[in-house]
Amino acid sequence: MKQAPVQALIRMDRVLLVAMNGAHFPNAAVALRELGFQGALRVLAPGNWRPIIEGKCDRHVPLPPAEAPTAKRAAALARALAAHHGWAQAIIWIEPAALSRKLFLRALRLRRPVYSFYDGHLKPYPAAGKRTPPGIQHVGGRERELALEYLRPQLQRRGRDTASMRVGVDGDGIQLREATGIQWYRRHLFAALCDEALDVDLRVTYPLPEVRNAWELPWNRQLCTVPATLRSYRPTDLAKRYPIEAITGPIDLFHQTFFEPPQYFYPKSVATLYDAMPLVVPETYPERILKAYERILPWWREECDHLICISEATRRDAIERMKIPEEKLSVIYPGKHPHFHRRDAAEVDDVLRRYGIRAPYFLALGSLVPHKNLHRLAEAFTKVKQQLGIPHQLVLVGRPGWKVDQVFGPMAGQLDFRDIVFTGYLDYADVPALYSGAAAYCHPALYEGYGLPVQEAMCCGCPVLLSNSSSLPEVAGDAGLYWDPKDTDDMTRVLTRFCDDASLQDALRRKSAAQAETFPDWRTIAEAHRAVYARVLGRE
Repeated sequence: MKQAPVQALIRMDRVLLVAMNGAHFPNAAVALRELGFQGALRVLAPGNWRPIIEGKCDRHVPLPPAEAPTAKRAAALARALAAHHGWAQAIIWIEPAALSRKLFLRALRLRRPVYSFYDGHLKPYPAAGKRTPPGIQHVGGRERELALEYLRPQLQRRGRDTASMRVGVDGDGIQLREATGIQWYRRHLFAALCDEALDVDLRVTYPLPEVRNAWELPWNRQLCTVPATLRSYRPTDLAKRYPIEAITGPIDLFHQTFFEPPQYFYPKSVATLYDAMPLVVPETYPERILKAYERILPWWREECDHLICISEATRRDAIERMKIPEEKLSVIYPGKHPHFHRRDAAEVDDVLRRYGIRAPYFLALGSLVPHKNLHRLAEAFTKVKQQLGIPHQLVLVGRPGWKVDQVFGPMAGQLDFRDIVFTGYLDYADVPALYSGAAAYCHPALYEGYGLPVQEAMCCGCPVLLSNSSSLPEVAGDAGLYWDPKDTDDMTRVLTRFCDDASLQDALRRKSAAQAETFPDWRTIAEAHRAVYARVLGRE
C-alpha cells in the first residue's frame, strides 16, 4: 500500500490515535489540528490518563496502565485495534513503543495509512513490511530537553550542508586502544569515505568527546558527540532512545557497522556483514554474543535495505544460514593499508629486541579465543620441535578473550611453553616489522569472515600457512600453504614440509608479494561503498 503524505490528514474525517503514553496525546492533537484537521479523533490510551484525554477527542478507549502486566496490555491493545481500526481512515502511533509496534505490524497488519508522532512532528510510516516505525521512545522529559537544547545548533548548522550524500555510521568501539580487526576495518573505511572527492558527508556517532584526541585520524573531525547528560549510554543504547539524526543532523542513509540493530532509524539503511561465526561455531562463543546475533538477524533479514559482505564465504553463509535474500547482498573485500609493507632488517631487529623474540619464529595474530584455534597450532608446533629439533619460536600476538581457559588450559601439560612467546596486545606501529621478520605467518582459525592478518602478512612479504576453511582461500589464493584446522596431525605435516623445504619457503614468499599486489586499496573500497549507497538511494 502506497503511503499517504502528512498533508492528506487534513482531508480525512476520522483518525485513530494510539497513545501508549497518554501524556503525549495533547501535543499530538495540537500538531494534527495545526495541520488543519477538522475531523473526528478517537484515542486508544491508558485509562490513568483519562483527565488529560477526555474533552480533547470524540471518544476515548481506555487501555491498562503501564504498570499492568505486559500480556494484559498486549491483549487489550489487540482487542481495541481490532474493534476500532475499521472506523479510522488513518492511524497515528504516538511515541511508538515495542509493545504497540509488535502488535500492529506482526499481528494485525492493518490496511490503513499510518503515521508516527514524536516531539511535535508527524511523519508517515515509510512502507508496508517495515517492522520499525520512525520515532523514538520517551526517555525522561528533562533529559530530552537538555539533549535537544545541545543538539539544536548542530541540527541548524548541518541543515545547510550541501554534500550530495549524507551518511551516518555508528562509532561504537572505534576508540579502543587495543583495537581488533573489526575496529581497524571500520577506522580505515571511515577515513577513506572522508575523501572529499567522493562527496560523502560521513557522520560518525560516539558519546565520548575524548575520542577526538585519542586517535589522530583524518575522520576525527566527523565525530558527532552527544551531551554529557547522555554519555552514560552506549551508542547502541542511544540508537534505541534517540534517532541517530538527532545527533548527526539530517542524513540520507544509515550504515550499520557494528552488531546492535537500531530501533529507530532513517529512510534507507545499509549494514556490513563480517561473518556468521556464532552460527557456524556457536560452541566457541559466549551466550551474550549468541543473543546479540539473535537480535540482529531479523533486522538484517527483513528491514535492512542492503548488506555488504566482506567475502564470498560470508555471502554464502548469509544466504544459506541466515536466510537473507540474495538480491540484498554484495561483496566488497577489505582494502590494504599502506602501513603494511616489508620493513628493513634494522627495524625488525629493534622490534624483536623490545619484545624478547629471537629469529627464526612463526607468527600468529589473534585474540586468545577458542575459534582462533591457537591451541592446535601450539600442539602442532610442539610436535615439530620434538621431531625435527627446529630452533624456531612460536610468537602468539593478542589479548585474552572470552573462554580463554578453554584455549590452552586442557593441554597445558602437553605443550612446551619455553619456545612459545605470548606478547599480549602489540603496538600497531610494530606489527609490520613482526610480519617482515617471521619465517611464516600461521593462521589456524576454524572460521574467518575474511582474515585481515593474512592480507597484512602478505603485504609484508611473509609466507602464509593457513586453514582451508571459510574465506581464507579467497584471501591467500595459490600463495598459501593450507591445512585442515580440525586436524592437528595435518597441521604438523604442513609445518614439517615448510621447515624441510627451503625452495618452498622462497616460493611462498614470492607468491605472497605477488598476491598482495592484487588487493585493492581503501580508496577503491570507499568508492565501492559509495556505489552501494547510490544504488540503495536510487541515485545511480
